[in-house]
Amino acid sequence: MTLKVKRAGVFVPVGGGVAIPQPTCIGYDADNFASSGTSLAWGPIPYVDGDLLVMSVMHRSVLTTPAGWTLHSVASITYRTGGTQYTSILSRRMTEAGDASGTLVQASSNRMIIGVLNLRGAGTPIDRSDLTLSTEDKRGVYSFTVPGKGSTSNLVVWALSVPFWTTATDESPPYISGRYIPWESSPLMGRPVWSQPTSRDQPRLGMFLDRDAPAAIKFTSTSGHSNDWVALVAVEIPGITP
Repeated sequence: MTLKVKRAGVFVPVGGGVAIPQPTCIGYDADNFASSGTSLAWGPIPYVDGDLLVMSVMHRSVLTTPAGWTLHSVASITYRTGGTQYTSILSRRMTEAGDASGTLVQASSNRMIIGVLNLRGAGTPIDRSDLTLSTEDKRGVYSFTVPGKGSTSNLVVWALSVPFWTTATDESPPYISGRYIPWESSPLMGRPVWSQPTSRDQPRLGMFLDRDAPAAIKFTSTSGHSNDWVALVAVEIPGITP
């Protein structure tokens, strides 16, 4: 994957010289995977009053939005060997303090993967369905460009799913690819990224925090898997005025 945008600071200047800090990620729950089933549990992930949880889900049938959560965007792909692959992004404002956990339900038994970020200092999420993108049957080297987050300096959280993924070792840029080495809580071209951990031999779902100046983002995938697809969904998260 190539993310061709220089990193900006985490403070957003506004009128009158005030700086609004962008939300900070203080926790992530990654290792939630089921090869089949209609439900999957996630958590626990600690939170305090006012934290915002952002959840990404890779699922194979229609997802039931759980109580208290807002669904922001869904990407769907009908792949050439049959079946549909979905990637969704949701959020929930937390109150008081505790450990968040839950169970997601999809309509029929199949694969499901869940990742959850906990953001502190986050304002009201803004739907960005304009950033939804999906491709299918793109074996070999394939590049595509999403428009970037537009004329906003807010944080944008991206959820990205592929059949498998890796990063190329000691190369610039890294790539999405077809085999088994995940990004797992490491910076990618200056962006924090969280994915399923290395204990999973087929990681498929990850989340990126895009703090940079608005610009197009180029993605390059390299894979020989029989169903090579890429799905992207996003939500914009402003900070809170001090």
